[in-house]
Amino acid sequence: MRLKLVEPPQPPTHVVQFYGKHVLSLVRNVAYFLSDGLEYGSAALAITTNSHKTGILSELGQLGIPAADLERNGLLAFLNADETLPKILIDNHPDSDRFDALVGATARQVLSASADGSVRIYGEMAGLLWAQANFSGAMRLEQLGNQLLKEPGYKIFCSYAVDIFGEQFRHDSLTGPLCAHTHVTPTEYGTDLDAAVFNTAADALNVEPSALRNAVQRYRRPEVADMSAAEAAILWLREQQPERAEAIVENIRRDLALT
Repeated sequence: MRLKLVEPPQPPTHVVQFYGKHVLSLVRNVAYFLSDGLEYGSAALAITTNSHKTGILSELGQLGIPAADLERNGLLAFLNADETLPKILIDNHPDSDRFDALVGATARQVLSASADGSVRIYGEMAGLLWAQANFSGAMRLEQLGNQLLKEPGYKIFCSYAVDIFGEQFRHDSLTGPLCAHTHVTPTEYGTDLDAAVFNTAADALNVEPSALRNAVQRYRRPEVADMSAAEAAILWLREQQPERAEAIVENIRRDLALT
């Protein structure tokens, strides 16, 4: 299934996926993100771990993207996230000059080879810092990414190994990532996540699914990235129904056979 974005009021320039353990969904979405640009003359840069790179290349191949040829022609580049991250840090904090000299320079290099003057960047380094509990470092890296987006032709896709059903997926824990991006692309669960979330939650709260949808829609915050109704509903549950939220989320997990 193709990368799915909520219909945006503005172009989706900085997207994020909270993928938990669903690596296949992540690499598929990244491959679609990159290929949708490469097919129309854009260049691409992926800053990824080795294991994810393997999956992304496999998915690109299934989409008919000649990754090796594109790399030789300077239209596609990979940086190892685990090796690149320490090179841009000073005192465990991303440094803007180091970031520009390595990530920015590589992005500009592939951009110069593009046919349409654009580049799509996939990056995992902020997610790696977040996983290390270096939250301020992760947000500094997102700020540097948003500075890149001030240049014309840039689009960025980030990822965090955060499970939307896990306790960390809540506004007070993820304010930084949720506000640093324009859109959240949903993780695929092989079933209708929207129906599972709203039907199960509405039943537990003894309300109609339509009433719950309206409540979630009213709750959406303009400073937070656009996201699917299902993910917004989970955030709503954890903030508006804190005493019941985890039991309801666990029931949703059970209904999706994710336990």
